[in-house]
Amino acid sequence: MVAVTVASLQALKRLLLGSATHIVALSSAGASALRGTVAWSLARFGGIAAAGSGAAAWSIIAVATSVPALLRLGGLSLRLALIASPIIIAGFFAVCALANPFVSTSLDYAHDRSSATDVFDAEGRWIGIIPSSFFTDWSDGTALPPDHVAVPPVTIPPVWRRCISYLEDRSAFDGISSRLGFNPAALVKAGVQTVFFDKRRGASTLLMQVVRTLNGQSPSANEPIGAVAVRKLAELVGATTLARMLHERDPDMLARYIGMHLPLVIGAAGSGFGDEIDGIELASRILFGRSAEELPPEEQAILAAAVKTPVVLAPPGDRRGQRLAAERWARIKIRAAYCLDHGFAPESADIAAARERLSKLPLPIPFVDPQLTAQLPADRRKAWQIVVNPVRRSLYFFGQDVRLAEKELDRAFGSDWRGKVVAIHLTTSAADGRTSRAAIIGGLRRLQASVPGLLLDVANPGAVDAAQVVAAVMDEKGHVRELYSSDEGLFLTRKTELGSTAKMIAAVALSRRTGPGTLYCLAPIPGMAVALPADRTVCREQSHWLTARDAFARSVSPAVNWALRHYSNSKEMDTVAAAFGLPAFGDVPPATALSLGIVELTPAEMLRMTAAIGKVLNGDSGDVPFPTIIAAATVLGADGIARQQPVSVGEALPSPKLQAVIPRQARPFLRNVLAATSDPGGTLAALGPLKWQLRGQLFAKTGTVTVHGHTQTLQIAGIFMHAGRPWSFGLMIATPDNERPLGRNLAAGQFASLVPLLLHRLVSDPSAASVSRTAER
Repeated sequence: MVAVTVASLQALKRLLLGSATHIVALSSAGASALRGTVAWSLARFGGIAAAGSGAAAWSIIAVATSVPALLRLGGLSLRLALIASPIIIAGFFAVCALANPFVSTSLDYAHDRSSATDVFDAEGRWIGIIPSSFFTDWSDGTALPPDHVAVPPVTIPPVWRRCISYLEDRSAFDGISSRLGFNPAALVKAGVQTVFFDKRRGASTLLMQVVRTLNGQSPSANEPIGAVAVRKLAELVGATTLARMLHERDPDMLARYIGMHLPLVIGAAGSGFGDEIDGIELASRILFGRSAEELPPEEQAILAAAVKTPVVLAPPGDRRGQRLAAERWARIKIRAAYCLDHGFAPESADIAAARERLSKLPLPIPFVDPQLTAQLPADRRKAWQIVVNPVRRSLYFFGQDVRLAEKELDRAFGSDWRGKVVAIHLTTSAADGRTSRAAIIGGLRRLQASVPGLLLDVANPGAVDAAQVVAAVMDEKGHVRELYSSDEGLFLTRKTELGSTAKMIAAVALSRRTGPGTLYCLAPIPGMAVALPADRTVCREQSHWLTARDAFARSVSPAVNWALRHYSNSKEMDTVAAAFGLPAFGDVPPATALSLGIVELTPAEMLRMTAAIGKVLNGDSGDVPFPTIIAAATVLGADGIARQQPVSVGEALPSPKLQAVIPRQARPFLRNVLAATSDPGGTLAALGPLKWQLRGQLFAKTGTVTVHGHTQTLQIAGIFMHAGRPWSFGLMIATPDNERPLGRNLAAGQFASLVPLLLHRLVSDPSAASVSRTAER
């Protein structure tokens, strides 16, 4: 290694000495040439002034002086160029070697920041992407300015690959450009034409264009020559670095970068289009309504031809923009046809058919699934602006679902999942999501105007005095099928006391030794008053007794507390609570914690607890999954292969622990006492029509947390049978600040009319809407 270094330094020394010698000689030759030029000028002047008397002599002297000097000057210039070229090339690669670690990190970061994730709904419709604006980049939680966004193509379309190479850079994938990142011959040719013919000629390889996009730069017709030189140098260094990086990774990474980071679709001026669309995946979704790998050859050729001349889209009514779009489309079709005519074997039947289809291919109308069209704004221009922009699409159809999905991805894959998770499939339906959320908001507004004692605003998220509201439905697989949240972080992070919904777990503990007809005593709860009479004294009166069914139906906490103290023990209650996912009770007696619900869970954890009760009601076994809004994620591995996998957001409740604490009598006991809540006199009597609609298969419990008459939290949790399987639902309305209560002496049952609105699409009978209206009245 030392010998090689010494030899390299000696060679560099010889090159520099030779360069110095030739520079001196070149200066001498230049002086001689200058003298010859002066003599020639004098000859010309003398010829004019003396009418040719001494012109011949002056001309001979000028030629004799100039020609040898010019020949010598040309030879020395050539020799100097031959000597200097290796120095320039060596210097360039030395700069690349020194800058490589920094440039590599910068390019990697730019790629990750611009990597978007496709979003599909429960029916497989493409909705849009997770916006990069959701992410933070600084430790203080702020975000950097938005980059371009693009989706990594999972499969590289073969015709697109062939055409983009043929039209833009024929050594891009298997030639000198793929190794060096630039093409030296093309650079020299472009330089000669620019200097000597005053004609700028592009010499950017595809990798140089990718670097340009990642650096946030774009060429301009008015760009000064100095700015061009600086930009080109940055592109050269970046492309060299990028070529080395990509060859060290999976075989398709080079094509994936090229297919991801080039602008292909733009909007007409003043159209409100938004940011340009980069990459073949997003362009294919917007223009043709399908993935790039599903495109026929002619559409693949279009996406290759759109590089440097992106497709222009104009909104309805913009005649000037549409005329420009048509002209641009015609140019792109000519380029695409050129590739199909010359870039493939002429005998290919598929390509011949593609040429024929290309000639008839109209300018695409931005695609949206027909079932989503009805939910777009009536204003055609506003609707168009949503359809053509993948970020606006996802926020319009699936705003809160996408925000929750982003938080779930953070939990499942860590915060560095961008560039790895290329697609997610949500558990909710875009066709019904906006309708369902509108129904919930409408119900909240009616309650805001009708519930006495309500102080905070439950219907207007973001208001100064807004309450926090979450409503969700989950199927037996743990998939969230309906969701309304007034704030994106509530479902996974907002912990509130359960109130009497914890009595569901108390019912499991009590089912071991009591039945629906067992009498419970209305004895005071220990610790809830200064002086308490003994249980024996209170329970002498017959009026202080009621059945277990009535105690749960009316959510009578003293009776349930008394029963837990007399028919269960602390160890049993602790074990049951832990199996259903409740945290440790701490210093609170278990009977008090389970009867009053002095234990905190998030809405997601409460939904998991309710789902576990659903398994008991249906006699099912198996783990109870943690709720998730992502059914599956497509993850790009280090080998370049995309694999679909489930998303784990939180811990499941293991079946062995549950089965160990569920008594044989638990199922009939729970079905009886939890169905009674929607009977006349129960806390959810307003849901009687809905239970009838569900053929009696509705089991629910209310929970109200009140401190000295100030209501802090309202909960409704329940289970209903959908197609024979137990689905769970939960509703939480909570104050964001305990100093500002929801209201005075509220009860969760007053908000029961929200439950039919939450379930209206899921009940078996199509007339569920009428049940919703009945429940509201």
